[in-house]
Amino acid sequence: MTHTSLEQALAASHRAAKQAYLAGRASLSSCESAIEATRNDLSTIIAELEEMDAEASEAIEALEEQLNAVGDKLETDFRAQVATFETFHEQLERFSVTLFGRTMTGKSTLMEILTQGDGGSIGKGAQRTTRDIRTYQWKNLEITDVPGIAAFGGEVDEEVAYEAARRADVILFLITDDAPQPVEAEHLARVIALGKPVIGLCNVKMALERERDFKRFKMRHDKVFADERIESIVAQFHAMLGEHVPGVDVEFFPIHLRARFLANSPDHEAHAEELRELSRFAEFERRLLREVVERGPMIRTRTLGDAAVVPLLEMTQMLFSFSRDNARVAELFSDKLAQMQRWRAKNKTSSDAKLADAVGRRVDELRTQVPGFVEEFLEDKKIDKEWKKLLKQVNLEAAVEVAQKEVASETKRQMEEFGKELEREIEILSREFESLDLDAASIIDTRRIASWAIIGVSLGVALVSVFAVAAAPMLVGTGFALAVGGSEILFKLFTKTREEKLKKHREELTEQLSNHLDALENDALAALDNWYEKNIEADFVVPYLSSLRVIASTLERLSKAQRELAITLLHEVKLVNHQLLACAFKELDGPAMHELSKDSFARVPGLESALVIGEDNQAVLEAQFDLERMLDTPLRIVIDTGERSSLIKQVLGADCERVTIDEDARRAEVTCPAPSPQTDTRLNLAQQLTGLQIVYRQG
Repeated sequence: MTHTSLEQALAASHRAAKQAYLAGRASLSSCESAIEATRNDLSTIIAELEEMDAEASEAIEALEEQLNAVGDKLETDFRAQVATFETFHEQLERFSVTLFGRTMTGKSTLMEILTQGDGGSIGKGAQRTTRDIRTYQWKNLEITDVPGIAAFGGEVDEEVAYEAARRADVILFLITDDAPQPVEAEHLARVIALGKPVIGLCNVKMALERERDFKRFKMRHDKVFADERIESIVAQFHAMLGEHVPGVDVEFFPIHLRARFLANSPDHEAHAEELRELSRFAEFERRLLREVVERGPMIRTRTLGDAAVVPLLEMTQMLFSFSRDNARVAELFSDKLAQMQRWRAKNKTSSDAKLADAVGRRVDELRTQVPGFVEEFLEDKKIDKEWKKLLKQVNLEAAVEVAQKEVASETKRQMEEFGKELEREIEILSREFESLDLDAASIIDTRRIASWAIIGVSLGVALVSVFAVAAAPMLVGTGFALAVGGSEILFKLFTKTREEKLKKHREELTEQLSNHLDALENDALAALDNWYEKNIEADFVVPYLSSLRVIASTLERLSKAQRELAITLLHEVKLVNHQLLACAFKELDGPAMHELSKDSFARVPGLESALVIGEDNQAVLEAQFDLERMLDTPLRIVIDTGERSSLIKQVLGADCERVTIDEDARRAEVTCPAPSPQTDTRLNLAQQLTGLQIVYRQG
């Protein structure tokens, strides 16, 4: 749609801004409901944790703190986003142009030109001239001058400048021709990421204060403004910019702001017309006004839409990152739980063998003494007392107590080593999160987990107290009344020959003692098994396994909640983007939008966009260049094959080797040989188009 005048374009821009505001507010309202639902889900998890046994109390307390922190952060961040968005509502009437650049690049001079000021705000040296935001009107546009960037000690000024840039419709980025600085390119990359149209100004710095300066400027004008020289300066700057946002170029206009300012000065009235022409200001002015006339409604729609989209995308990426990292920590705990379960079975087997060996050795020692004992005490009335005396001498209880201590000590050592291993792996993950510039503490307090994941001293102290009392009640009583006594033997001697009766009695007594030793061994092993289950398994192993299980399960649920909320927010982003695309087609009088679904368009403001179309949609292909101009980003055309894996591969490019999709979890994993500078941007686009969390792995 062509607008014939600036006034007409501004009126259309105002109407477009109203529509974009309503759409953005509706999306934010839906997001607010989704965040509230997620907070309720987290509250449910917390309530379930509080009902669990107290053995894992430290783990539960730490997890509750993390879940509350996640919920608080979601609400706090979202309230801030809504408050910021509402400030745009207050500016619906104004088309805003913001001046942005390093200190002393000429921003204040440009303001003086547009307002026909007397130069009072122009800096005289390397000082920070503009310390606050200043606004003024020019041709019904609101021009905003902000503090300069990259000044020593100017961090606060920079934040003020960026806050103003977020509310701008168009940004004028100023550099000078005397060696652009890498820090300027870094700041321009941040500005581009805001998704704003950027017009560059390269301010030529050449003195004009004296008459001879003016003559020198006229003589050297063509050389100073030579295309080759300006292109070299801009190319150098774009090379530095490419280190932050590859493939993005900004159009720069060479201009001598001082010359244009002096053209308004009474002191230079004699050269006014020449100064205006030599400054090349008119070409830039026409370009800025053409930007508003040709693209005003689209730009205003983007400004209001991005006021909702940019913070939602930031929150989405944060949620996906936290979900991914929570899933990794949950996977670690699940793996450790499985490892611990395998160790538990092996430890029980080895402990049973050690305890059985201790009992068996003592019982076998008694068995070897049975024949001699029988011969010595066969006719002794005190045989029962002598048998008890022998049992006491063998001291089965002492041998078993030693075995118990060895079992408990070895269990403690292995659990201690297991805990240290878990601590090391958690620390590795923690360092990785920090290296990725993630707020690990808001994901999960890994250092606190490490403090209770390692059982160490606390287990040792508890086991010592168990050993102090475990052995005494462990065994069944060893005293028993032997069935054969001396008086019975004498009776039998009168009825049969002594030799026959002694032989029979010897056999019966030997069998009886052997059976008693079997019973003694079985009872001892049963008592030891009971001791192990109560004092090792129930008191230490099971609670520790329970802690691992609770942590893994809770983090999996938290990861899922974060992932599902991020996908919900992406849906709202797509709705706002769809309206933006509709506005672009309207402004271009382009192909009909009914052929495109609301899931067909994705955009990362300032960096790249992607559009899914049918194979035969030639109209969109023909409009691709104009759409890129409207969107101020490269537009990646994706052919709809009906398969999300194909869509992901098309968006990520030829380097994407493998895509694995888990439909139930709404996650996809992609494998690429090495990340490119555009990988994060294209992963973002693919996530918007598919509604999946996409995890990148280097293959």
